[in-house]
Amino acid sequence: MAGLDARLIARKVWALSLQGAMSHTRADTNATTAPLWAATLDRQGRGYTFSARINAIGEDFDAQAGFISRRNVVDYVVSNNWTFFRPAGSRIETWGLTVRGQGTGPYDAFVRGRASQDRKLHFTTNAALRGGWRLSGGVYFENFGFDPALYRDYYIERDLGAVKDTVKFTAAGDPRLHNVDLTMRVATPEWGKFSGDFFYIGGKDENFDEWQSGLVHIVTVNARWRPTDQIRVEGQYQHQEFNRWTDGTTVSIRKVPRLKVEYQATRTIFFRMVGQYDTQEKLDRRDDGRTNDPLLLRTASGSYTRLSGFKRNRVRADWLFSYQPTPGTVFFLGYGSSLDEPEPLKFNRLTRVQDGLFMKWSYLFRL
Repeated sequence: MAGLDARLIARKVWALSLQGAMSHTRADTNATTAPLWAATLDRQGRGYTFSARINAIGEDFDAQAGFISRRNVVDYVVSNNWTFFRPAGSRIETWGLTVRGQGTGPYDAFVRGRASQDRKLHFTTNAALRGGWRLSGGVYFENFGFDPALYRDYYIERDLGAVKDTVKFTAAGDPRLHNVDLTMRVATPEWGKFSGDFFYIGGKDENFDEWQSGLVHIVTVNARWRPTDQIRVEGQYQHQEFNRWTDGTTVSIRKVPRLKVEYQATRTIFFRMVGQYDTQEKLDRRDDGRTNDPLLLRTASGSYTRLSGFKRNRVRADWLFSYQPTPGTVFFLGYGSSLDEPEPLKFNRLTRVQDGLFMKWSYLFRL
């Protein structure tokens, strides 16, 4: 494998980054050659910024080192950002607008000049108010194309009365999913001891489990409390709910409250505790809006199993002790544990799932 990269600067505001690599892999009598390349163009400024990037990885690219999450993919993004500044003392101090487009698809389709498989166009506006409040909202237009490779092991269980048959899942009649989502975010000022923010996204969104449109509600609430200079408390609640667009029934729902407490006992001694409760429920998957028959997954052995629902209630707790007396000398001791229970928030039939203990000690010798 060989690669090159370059970076060019123009007029102190424009920057162009280029990267290219090629891999050649030989295994037994077979040999494959494939590229990886990327380009990024940025413009910095006070009132206007621009960014465009493209990343491409061939299907047979094999680095044999590092991490490549997905091959045979091209992803490109173009983003324009405008910021408008109001006179000092105005109720709205700054106001901004972002227009962002993104396309993603297979590499081989891209080099043949075909349109992107997945396309997104996001409009977001934000404002900073006098006193420190921040508001933002947006509307997202997205559509996704059906990729047969991702659903190669999906089948439909057809009930023919006396017998049952398995039919290949093809998302017939729904080759593309069209989404329209609305977003909102509110952030408080950084008060002396408290701050927080609220985020919501909802609308017509993709239901990848059944390749059908759905109704999504995602809420994230963060609260930060600093009662003293030594203690920091952060709480978070996440709610993710996906319902079917056809009849409103629930596909999946997840609720995760999380608490983090940090205590700086002295300049050198630090404690941290993180706890969360993750409750998740997913219903039986079906060929929603088409046949409404159950969906099956073909296993490696060739048998079929239903994509059945499940419930999971998991408690997770992590503790950390840190001692750093001098630069270069550190001692970390941590412990984490995960437990499951059949019913949410009962805490009387907990089953241990995983434990972890780690320790790190390092010392810098000075000569």
